[in-house]
Amino acid sequence: MYSILKTLLYVISISIFASFFENKSNFNSEYIIPLFVALETKYYVGDFDKGKTYSYLDIVYWVLILFTSYISVTLMNKFSPILTKYIPKIDLNISQ
Repeated sequence: MYSILKTLLYVISISIFASFFENKSNFNSEYIIPLFVALETKYYVGDFDKGKTYSYLDIVYWVLILFTSYISVTLMNKFSPILTKYIPKIDLNISQ
């Protein structure tokens, strides 16, 4: 249970953090951020089962991660006009 809670808190944190960066890609933020967060979570946190075997927990893991990140990003975009008044978007424009 602790592993699931730790994973969900990590996913929500990274999704919110990634929402503050300006999206300059051709992909919608609601789709690219959950994919990025899911891959990063798999790399840093791992999944719910032990070892390198595939099980039904892997399906639950991916659905839970992608859905949680999607909801987090969607809520951030919904409240973005309120938040950007206080916290500006981060622009990483390196080409000057």
